[in-house]
Amino acid sequence: MQTKLFAVVGNPVLHSKTPALFAGAYPGAGEQHAFFRVAARSPGEALHLFRELGLTGMNVTAPFKTGIAALVARRSPEVETLQATNTLLLERGEIHAYNTDPPGVIAAIEAAGTIVRG
Repeated sequence: MQTKLFAVVGNPVLHSKTPALFAGAYPGAGEQHAFFRVAARSPGEALHLFRELGLTGMNVTAPFKTGIAALVARRSPEVETLQATNTLLLERGEIHAYNTDPPGVIAAIEAAGTIVRG
């Protein structure tokens, strides 16, 4: 079984708790996963490392959210609107950019009992 590799990229990034937070999501999934931190000097270097390390996915943090969004050809509607990404996934050999912040914020607001429209 091949291990799927995931990372969080930023600068600085060594303080990130993302690998520990995601570690609990994988047990019992039936696949091997590894999640680690990657420090990059630029958005371009971050994408280069994504490809070179053979990553399946990457969380994007400061200061690369807008820079990486501009470099990725496949962008979700949220990324198109916000011009920022926080998630990259390898899908059918291409890197796709997503921004999970809007749906996450909406879900939290709705869980608190407020209906979000528009």
